[in-house]
Amino acid sequence: MLTVSLSGSDTDIGAKDDAALVPISGFHTDVDTLLNYKHKTGRATFEAIGRSVLSYAPSSIETLTTTYDQGQLAFSMIAGHNRFQATQMVNYSPYYQFGALPDATPSSLTETAQPHGDFANSKVSAVVSTTGVDFGRTISRRDTLSFSYNLRRTTFGGENLDLTYQGGGVVFLHRLSRSVALRTGYRYRSSTSTFTQVGSVHNHDLDFGLDYNRALGSSKRTTLAFSSGSSATPQDQGGMVFNLIGNAALTRQIGRTWRARLAANRSVEPLEGFTQSVLTNSGIFDVEGKLNRRVTFSTSVGYSMGTVGVTARDATSYDNWSATTGLRLMLSRWTALDAQYSAYGHRFEQGVQLAPGVMNALNRQGVRVSFTWLHPVQQ
Repeated sequence: MLTVSLSGSDTDIGAKDDAALVPISGFHTDVDTLLNYKHKTGRATFEAIGRSVLSYAPSSIETLTTTYDQGQLAFSMIAGHNRFQATQMVNYSPYYQFGALPDATPSSLTETAQPHGDFANSKVSAVVSTTGVDFGRTISRRDTLSFSYNLRRTTFGGENLDLTYQGGGVVFLHRLSRSVALRTGYRYRSSTSTFTQVGSVHNHDLDFGLDYNRALGSSKRTTLAFSSGSSATPQDQGGMVFNLIGNAALTRQIGRTWRARLAANRSVEPLEGFTQSVLTNSGIFDVEGKLNRRVTFSTSVGYSMGTVGVTARDATSYDNWSATTGLRLMLSRWTALDAQYSAYGHRFEQGVQLAPGVMNALNRQGVRVSFTWLHPVQQ
């Protein structure tokens, strides 16, 4: 499937005094091209994705720039009691978003806004390479054993901020009932950044908790899911610091075409541009549904707060937020007209050592109107 989107956008920056540090301000137009190929043969599925976003800003010296390039390959197979999945993704952007969680599940609106730089907060370019391998085996009707490995390399252009992160783990799941499972596992994570002089940072995730996924009520339109665990971070002076981690999601089906979701996550993550691991608490609320046969409405609000360093206090705290609202009008089976509003903001306390070019506080908002054309290249 080939998707081409032509859009015009206008972005307003709250911090006028530091406008030179902020990417993509003022009026600009974008061309977003996405090619998605998926092939299934037997029990194996192969998928390839290529995407590029070009931006033209009349007020900029570099009038035509690339705001996002992405290439992704994915392979999965289910054979008997075994399940295997491998992914490889590489993306480039001249405008990086520091403080964003790389593994957070975005909404469909966020997936549109991020490649266009709507949430970017620096003029620092970066190439990010992500590799993931997952293997699971069903041992019995109630027991499942799974292994995973992840590798992420972020290389920045012209800045001493490069980060290499890798983690691997094993999880044993024993199902107590259809909706409750006992989860036991261990995950080791290590990260090395050229931004710090402390060597590698290590995290040990102890996965002792419950997985809960159940429809509430007789209508089964509301579903609650959550899992829990803990993370242990070694300290330079010796000893370990333990933090509870976990996630939860509440999903509600409204009528035939509407869905609302509220999700929360608590984690300890090594993030680019920070000298220590980040303890973060984040939440997202999104709603999507059809106003009529041709018009779809969607909105998403996300908020994150935490501290840089697992033993840090208010002086190294931060918070960031984002909001998007959109309408899509299907003009035909293969064409659509979209209107979207987005807002983003962050605030880092003075005790946080930030990457060069990142402001302690930023607010921005923008409006985008686009025309999208889809074409099945091969069926």
